[in-house]
Amino acid sequence: MWAMSKPVLGLIAAAWLLGAAVVTAQEAPKEAPAGAGREFEFKAGQFLTQEDYEHILEALRCVELKPGDLSFEKKVALNQRFVLPICAQCLDNPLGVPRIAEDAAGDFSAASPSPARARRAAEILQRDLRRFDPEELRKEAVGWTVWAEASRKLSEFERRWLLDKGNLKEVKNDAGWKSLKAEVNASWQETISDAMTLMLGAKFEVAAQPASEDYSALWGTSGLDQFLAQWLYTPLMSLSFDETGVAPAALAAVAAQLSGVFCDDDIRMPGAGATAAQSDPFDPASRAFGTGPLVAAARLGPILEGMAHSLNLYRGVKNPPAWLAGQPSREQGVSGGILAVVRGPQGRIVIGGTGDNTYEGDDFIAIIDLGGNDVYRGRVASGIGLPGRAPLSFVLDLAGNDRYEGEDFTQGFGFNGVGILWDLGGGNDCYRSRFCSQACGLLGYGELFDDGGDDQYFTDSGSQGAACFGYGHLIDAGGHDTYRGARYVQACALVGGLAVLTDGGGNDLYYAGGKYLHKPLHNDHYQSLSQGFSIGNRNDANPSMGTGGGVALLLDQGDGNDNYIADIYGQGSSYWYSLGMLVDEGGNDNHVLYQYGLGGGIHLSTGILVNLKGNDTYTDPWGVGLGGAHDYAVGWLIDRAGNDLYQGGGQGQGLNFSVGILLDCSGNDSHACPGAGSIGAGHNNDISLLLDLDGEDFYTVPGVKNGRFTRQGGHGLIYDCPSGGWFPGIDASTLPTKQDPAPGQVKVEHILISYSAVKYAKLRNAESRTEAEAEALARSLLKQARTRGTEWAKLMEQWSEDTALCAYEVHGRNRAIYVKEFADVALSLGVGQIALSAKGPYGWHIIKRVE
Repeated sequence: MWAMSKPVLGLIAAAWLLGAAVVTAQEAPKEAPAGAGREFEFKAGQFLTQEDYEHILEALRCVELKPGDLSFEKKVALNQRFVLPICAQCLDNPLGVPRIAEDAAGDFSAASPSPARARRAAEILQRDLRRFDPEELRKEAVGWTVWAEASRKLSEFERRWLLDKGNLKEVKNDAGWKSLKAEVNASWQETISDAMTLMLGAKFEVAAQPASEDYSALWGTSGLDQFLAQWLYTPLMSLSFDETGVAPAALAAVAAQLSGVFCDDDIRMPGAGATAAQSDPFDPASRAFGTGPLVAAARLGPILEGMAHSLNLYRGVKNPPAWLAGQPSREQGVSGGILAVVRGPQGRIVIGGTGDNTYEGDDFIAIIDLGGNDVYRGRVASGIGLPGRAPLSFVLDLAGNDRYEGEDFTQGFGFNGVGILWDLGGGNDCYRSRFCSQACGLLGYGELFDDGGDDQYFTDSGSQGAACFGYGHLIDAGGHDTYRGARYVQACALVGGLAVLTDGGGNDLYYAGGKYLHKPLHNDHYQSLSQGFSIGNRNDANPSMGTGGGVALLLDQGDGNDNYIADIYGQGSSYWYSLGMLVDEGGNDNHVLYQYGLGGGIHLSTGILVNLKGNDTYTDPWGVGLGGAHDYAVGWLIDRAGNDLYQGGGQGQGLNFSVGILLDCSGNDSHACPGAGSIGAGHNNDISLLLDLDGEDFYTVPGVKNGRFTRQGGHGLIYDCPSGGWFPGIDASTLPTKQDPAPGQVKVEHILISYSAVKYAKLRNAESRTEAEAEALARSLLKQARTRGTEWAKLMEQWSEDTALCAYEVHGRNRAIYVKEFADVALSLGVGQIALSAKGPYGWHIIKRVE
């Protein structure tokens, strides 16, 4: 293992033991860099609403700050290599981070199409987006273009012949037609040869087993080679279009170097060359990382979808043809019925039947399996763009409860190439591997897609959505799933990587840890570095050799009750110019971590955890986490709904020029922590905010109360909103309080808001209005009326839809002459207080007591 697990992680531990910091303390942070705070102007969304933002502004006002003050310079370690712009932008504008996470959750959801995902990945990773344009496809697919032009000329010749002769009976005897037809055939054969040679090698053979005319229903009378070439030509040509200029020998050296960032020292990628021990892999990797694998994957995804659709047309009929089961295999390493085999120097392509199959070996370039409970042993869906290797590899399994039993560089792995595993049919599948697998992109694209079922994923490291100079994405569309690994798993991105794990629903278990001790700091806790985690390469001895990290997202969709278990580093956290995100859309979830996570940014980095609903538990005994940040970093934890429990230190805590924010939007919550200094409070020029916007909340810290604002030193605040309709900017004197005794007589003014269905309604500022629109308007005007500085008389004049703008005397003797809903509220208010009535026969009344 090169950079991350040995020198870098050892340095992390040593820094803590020695009390070291990246920089010394100073009296005040540097000013924001030019443009910071403007590039990410606040844009309301689901994760952070306009109302939330107003609360944050109020909290900042309470500690004498403005939004721009959060944008102070945090990128204090200069001359770092390979820092992704999105990671720098998060540091420059912390208030833009929730929107970045929200956009990422949309971009990489289970339903997002693969071309859009690949293009967005290229954008994040700063690859050449022009490669995704249709015009670029024409340039890359030269052979296809030549064939298309020859076909156009032939069609034009036949059109003119038809206009001249009236039919095409004799056209085949014409010398001109024969010449054009020969040109079409030659260009088509060259097209087939280009594609199949790139995938299989210089010489290949098609061996249908046994030859059967029935099989032509699947791939046509032109043969299996043309069938495959038609499907696979465009993604293969995207890979062959070399944009980097890196020689094959240099690529082989990069393969040896780069695999070390995830793997144990004795693990070697197939085809890798020799490399000097402990040499830096990142400069050569950056030169070799092209856009081709991402473009090829964008084109292969719809092709696999089309293949699956076409094949399922035969499988899905009431009485599928018997020949779909195939004939007993005579192919080495393959058991069960198969339909065909294509062999070449680089490996083989197998089409399996609808029954149970076993595929055992490391030379499978592609497997298309029509069904059954299958077993895959060895290296599958492994695209390795090195000499003698297939740069594009896939498995398309259409149905069954399948088992994938592999070791390294398998089950959706790409190096300078594309590896995609699609398991369809909703079966209960099991995936086992070791390193760099289950959707791992190293200088390439790795994807594993499972469309449902209760699945199990077991691995060691660099898997389940992992990447370094590439894109790795594991997508499980649904079911109750289990993900287990040691470290660098479940959405882990290293330098120049984008790593995503998307689970579409169900009650899921995520576990990372239990193998690699976090020595020398801890002899009883393990490294996880997983579950929406990204890390760069910090090099204090030679800062110019440091690097940024990547972008990681663990997205759990649906309303499942999920368990996230990690030890050290994980769950929406990052280290050194990186971005780590965890988003859970619903369910009663349990988050357990020992240290560094749960929305934690560590050392010039950003981490965010967002949970949209459910009664959730968060445990992080040692921080930094729970919306915490340390050392020029940014940390967010946002929980939008539910009765939640927060346990541990660092809740909404910034340390050493950092911004830490914990935002709980609703529910009756409990905050348990070691002491007052570990919640909503930080040290050394921090910005530390804990905001709890609603509900009856409990704090173990003495002096911190529900419904109170508690200043925690310089820029630290526990902001627990008072109940009863409090909002930022409110004139608190307008809030109703219990009147004891209740007033017997009051003088009030009101604003009536009606709607179109009310007889004799006199609407203002609208030609028509529904009942729902009227209620929303009334609530909006109530908030406006209670806001500091609002002129009540002008508001009443502008909006009231009563027949007269006047004050009403209401007392016990005459209350019967008033609408009940109006009178009930009027006789409950103190002077200056404003309230909204229930809906009455004329609409809603916003009532203010004036005497």
